[in-house]
This record gives sequence, structure tokens and C-alpha cells, in this order.
Amino acid sequence: MKAYRDTHSSVISLHATRVTGLLFVFFSTFYTLWVAFHLNTTTLASSAFSIVFLIAVTYVGLHGMLAVINSWYKESNIPEKIAAGMEPRVGVIIPTYNEPLGMVLETVMSVLKQNWPRHKLVIVVSDDGHREDLKREILKLRIGANGAYILYHTPPQKNDVRRNGEAKAGNLNSALEYLFTYFPDVKYIETRDADDLVGDKNFLRYCTSVLEQESNVSFVQTIKRCIVSKGDPFGNQERAFYDRTMSFRSAANALFPCGSGLLWRKTELQKINGFPAWNLVEDLQSGYEILQIGGRGVYIPIVGALGQIAPEDIQNFYKQRGTWAIDTTRLILFHNPFTRKKLNLAQKFQFTELASAYVLSIPIGLLFACLVTVLLFEIYPYESSDMHGVVLPLLVYISYELFSYVRAWGVPFVAQWRAREIWFGLMHVFWIAVFKALWYGPKQKPKYVVTRKFHSVQWYWKETLPQIVMILVLILSIVVYVYSRELKMNIQEAAILMWAGIYILLLSRVVRNGWYGVRLRNLKRFSSRIYVGSARRTT
Repeated sequence: MKAYRDTHSSVISLHATRVTGLLFVFFSTFYTLWVAFHLNTTTLASSAFSIVFLIAVTYVGLHGMLAVINSWYKESNIPEKIAAGMEPRVGVIIPTYNEPLGMVLETVMSVLKQNWPRHKLVIVVSDDGHREDLKREILKLRIGANGAYILYHTPPQKNDVRRNGEAKAGNLNSALEYLFTYFPDVKYIETRDADDLVGDKNFLRYCTSVLEQESNVSFVQTIKRCIVSKGDPFGNQERAFYDRTMSFRSAANALFPCGSGLLWRKTELQKINGFPAWNLVEDLQSGYEILQIGGRGVYIPIVGALGQIAPEDIQNFYKQRGTWAIDTTRLILFHNPFTRKKLNLAQKFQFTELASAYVLSIPIGLLFACLVTVLLFEIYPYESSDMHGVVLPLLVYISYELFSYVRAWGVPFVAQWRAREIWFGLMHVFWIAVFKALWYGPKQKPKYVVTRKFHSVQWYWKETLPQIVMILVLILSIVVYVYSRELKMNIQEAAILMWAGIYILLLSRVVRNGWYGVRLRNLKRFSSRIYVGSARRTT
């Protein structure tokens, strides 16, 4: 494959990532050790408080170090497109379950309109909703398909013994078996969500080129974009992840499929007996299992999928991100990468970081509790009268922000900051997800709920109550703290207020999103629903 454009800039950003990463590791290690040697042990309560603080600081530092290790190498390549006349036959599976009819048909049409000979396409619309209207529309599309096979398929019902897996995994497996049986000459399988349009018109030309040239590649993953409102208030584009983190994962051969915008080698799916149904969704686990048998994933920085809609109401957004968190945590806890002998060390670290990012919400919550304790009760986690307690945590924070910024070099700072706000605001959602993963264990799967394909616009004050309470507690604590000093504060005390301010700022984004789309004059109309389709586009 030829190197991705802007290689010189990419090399510079990689070196900058390493330098800032090492700075963070140095300051974080120094600060953690300093805290450990200056614990406040004057009373039993202060000792317990100090230990909680030390545990939280240690975890945050270790997670950051893991991110630095996982960002040491990156790989971002675009291959030559496969030549005209050399195209293999590709099977495209579009699983659906009661998505709007027009949305599914738009997705099918986008597959047909890409730069690929139609007689080399087999499109299977696999309908778990068993809808007659969709069946009729698919049959109509065959008329103008110009050589493409467009097929309507109904998987066995969810309580049928012939069904291999629940929910989407069972749907995919049924369509996969159908392709294996009736189209044995299909070499590659594309899985495309029913609401995801084809992005780059040469998507298949790029992906098949990699699979044809490199026989050890199991799947190819591309970038996913979404049609979102102006400014992407919910951070649905995930630019730092798709545009940058994927390149680090690719270098370590630790990519995982993201449901859409990817192409599989058929024989690799056969090796793992189709899509696994142990977890809530199949994409992460399927790639994880393929890598364990020596498979390889490749990332191509082109837009392979364009979501027609993304969650832009808090309730639906919580559902989606909570599902990802449960799935990831459950997989890494009970199929731990360090117990998988065929994964190398780099792969083990990459997959550990995935779950660690969700578990990180717990120590961040503990640090919130520590901050409130300091403000209200003036119990400090360490004993020190010098500036170390002010300067060291500030250096840790600044070095990590610098590391995060250059790690996602090229992604606008606004998008990077939005991702930080969203993660921070979803703290309690991740607490619940980690608890559920532990509660259900490896043998019982949590209930799966399909992400809605429309926005339910209302003021979600109940859903954002945890963030509101945290903000109010911090504001009250600040008032008490300032009042007790009669506005006379030194730099150490001002630093404590600064940390409280950062918490408030980061928590406020999700609170504001709680009434996103609601006009002031309609605040009393809590249950108005609108379907937002392709009209809500941003450049």
C-alpha cells in the first residue's frame, strides 16, 4: 500500500506525541510518588481519605501511561484502487429491524451507486422485522438493478432453534449462511448498518485491493461519519477515534470492526463460525476473536460509512454509549487479553486500554468526592505547605492535554474538547455499565435495546439530574470555601477552586445537551417527536 498523504506532518506529530507522552509519564509518576510520601495521616479519617485519593491518582496515571505506550507507533495508508475488470464478487449484508423504510432503501441505493460493477454485487437485506412493505420495495429495486442481485431475506424468529444468535448477530449469521449456500463464489463480505450510506464511492475498490494483495488480512475498517446537527453537540463524529486512534491500533494489529464501513474475508468469518453472539453487539468481539487466531485488521483512512442519523437526544445517546461501555468492559473482563496466549503484548495493551477508559470514570468520580471533601471540610489528602501540591497536578494536567492534542493532530481542538466533555458528562453512565458488566458476569447477557432511528426532543432533566446535582454540589462547596476565607486566599486555595471550575465546565456540556433541540416556548411540551433524516446535514 502507498503511504497516506501528508506523511511529513504525520511523522512530526508522531514524534511530538512521544515527547509529550513522556513528559506526562514523568510528571504523573513524580506526582504519584510525591502524594504517596506525603499522605495526611493525622487521623484515621484523613488517612482513609488520603488512601482513596492516592488510589484514584495512581489509576489515572496508569491509564495515561497505557495511552502513551499505545501511541508509540501508527500506521495510516491508502492502497491503490483495484483495477477495472479485476473486481471480485462481493456480498453486502444489510441487517435491519424496523428502521424507517426510506432509510433502508437509501442505504441500498448508495451501495448500488458506488464505483463498482453491479453484476459483482450480491446485496442481502436481512429483515428481522419480517415486513411485507420492505419486501415489496426490495423486489421493485431488482427491476433497475442492472445485473446486481438484490435479495430480501428473513432470518428465523428469535425463539427459533434454527437461529444462531440473538439480535443483530443472529440476523447477520442467517444472512451469512444464506450467502455461503447460494453464492459460494463470493469472496468478501461487507456488513453495512441499515442507516449507513456508502461514503467514499471507491470504498469497495480500496478495501478489496488490500484483501486481494495481502492474503493475511482478515478485515478492512474505514472511517465512519454521521449526518449531525451544526457543531456536532453530542460528539457523534468521533473524529479523534476514527481519524487518529485507529492508526495507532492498526500499527499494533489491534483494530476492531465498528459495525459498518468494513469488509471481511469470507474464510476468516468461517474460522470463527460467523458472528459471535456472547456479547450485546457482535462487531468488537468478532474482530477480537479473529485476532486471537492470528488474523489481521487493516485501517484505511477513507470515509466508508455515512450514518443517516446519530443519537441527538440524551436518552438515546445514553443508551448507545452505555451499550458500548457494557460490551467493552464485559469482553475485556471475562475474555481478558492477558489470558489470550496468541495476542502479542502490544495487542494486549491496546485492548486493555479500551475497557480502562470506561473504568477510569470511577477514579474520576472519587477525585470529585475528594475535591468536595476539601472544599467543605478542609481535609486535605496530603500534608505539604510548599507549592508541590499546586504545581505538580497542574503539570500532570497540562502535559496530558498537550499529549492528547498532538496525538489527535489534525482534528480540530473543538472536536477534541467536545469528546472530553462528552466522556466526562457520561461518567455515571459508565459507572452503571461497569457495574452491569460485573453483575451479569460471563454467563448472563444484559438485555439489548435497539438504538432509536429518530430524535425524541424534550427536556431530559431526570436523565441529567446526576450532572446537575454534581454541579450544584460543587457550586455550594465553592461558596462555603470562599466564604470561610472572607475572600482572602493564597495560590494553593485558588488552585483548588480552579479544579472545581474545570469539573463544572466539563459536566455542563451534557446538561446543556439535556434540552438540545427544545425551543423555550415549547418547554412544556415534553414529548414532541420528530424524525430527522438527510435534511439535517453539515459540511
